[in-house]
Amino acid sequence: MKTRNLFCIFLGLVTIFCFLSPLEPVAAQEAVYYRFSPTAIYDNGSDSTTLEIYTSGNVAGVTLKPEFADEPVYQLYDDGSNGDAVAGDGTFTLGSITSTMFPEDLLFPIAWNENNVDVDLATIWLSIEISYGSGQSELISFMELRVVSSKLEFAADQVGDGLYASEYAIFIVDPAGETYTGNFPNITDYDGPSIAKKFYAIYPDEFDFINFMVVRGDLGMKAHSGSLRSAATNIGTDQPDYTAEFGSQGRLLAMTYSSFGFLNHEIGHSWGAFVGVEQGISTGIHWSGSTDISGMMSEGYETSDGLYFFTPNGDGTFTAGWFEDRFAPLELYLMGMIPPEEVPDVQILHDLDLSDLERVVPGSIETYSIEQIMAAAGGPRQPAYPAAQTDFNIAIVLLSDSNFSEAEIALYSFLSREYSAQREANALENFYTATGRLGTVNTRLADWGIPGIQP
Repeated sequence: MKTRNLFCIFLGLVTIFCFLSPLEPVAAQEAVYYRFSPTAIYDNGSDSTTLEIYTSGNVAGVTLKPEFADEPVYQLYDDGSNGDAVAGDGTFTLGSITSTMFPEDLLFPIAWNENNVDVDLATIWLSIEISYGSGQSELISFMELRVVSSKLEFAADQVGDGLYASEYAIFIVDPAGETYTGNFPNITDYDGPSIAKKFYAIYPDEFDFINFMVVRGDLGMKAHSGSLRSAATNIGTDQPDYTAEFGSQGRLLAMTYSSFGFLNHEIGHSWGAFVGVEQGISTGIHWSGSTDISGMMSEGYETSDGLYFFTPNGDGTFTAGWFEDRFAPLELYLMGMIPPEEVPDVQILHDLDLSDLERVVPGSIETYSIEQIMAAAGGPRQPAYPAAQTDFNIAIVLLSDSNFSEAEIALYSFLSREYSAQREANALENFYTATGRLGTVNTRLADWGIPGIQP
């Protein structure tokens, strides 16, 4: 796994590809779900996973191949062999999948170690072709199997009934469904208070966020943030305090359901985008796509060609492109990380001419100053910069219906560590860089002595 190629730009594609949820049903002839068990394997050639394709109806066959190559092609089985549990139940299976079943140049590097030589984490992109008895077929693309370096290890201790903790994450094994409804892989809802109380049975009430992820299953939604109390005053929201229902005595800001790729955005919902609804700056959830805020909480300007985010060129024109994974000045102000004087005017663009994406000319522009935005919100943010909290504790919680593999524990612990790193992380956009090095998060659960790793 020491190869590098053009897919070193994987991180630029994360936001695009993660819109395809690993267990999202496809709009197709029949309902289809899939899952890898486990979702990550080591690169040693012996660690393996099992792929299950859940189908219904008249399915004649299922095959697996790499996304960016025509070979090798593998058949999946529904006859009780090759890892298939029950013959004829519509679940097509291929067991004993290892990293060496695919050419090495199809293991796309995601993260390197500190020497920037050996690959810590890679992804194999796979596709499934489903053939129906009617003669029709369909393709499911960009199924993700994570491959973890065998050098990457995180020990996990059992800390309770079905609870395991590594240095950077806690893992809940819940085959009885105490924390969710439905059946894996297609669970239909989660019980946030139950998840939080399992966590607080082990850890103190010292956390600002609890973020959980479902492993080997899916909730049918990409990401979600549930605010439990107001993070500040005069930021456009007056959130009632629900923290007690989740086992917190007032510390917990929000409980989020998100992959690491969307976590900055979901955390950002604790502060925005709530101001400026009356002016048309905000929809009440995200910044309007016709503004030039182009930040973490912007919804983008939707066209038939995709989403655009607008950046001023300084001459009355704007560049329409993709946004950087950074909090915008208005967002940083609402988070309490910069004073209002550092927030530029917000511009709302009307009657856009998108014929030249590098020089978009609006027919008209509405402009609002930070003073106007603050006045509409009831005054300056309180607590104001620099007295506002900028360092946060986040618990990363993983949920599954079955035991986690060593590679899965290593994967999620590694990503949790990278997310809290106070440096440019090479595996994902972390909170430190997204805030322009103004805010930090701590995901290291060992700081509370569980598991038994020294601070």
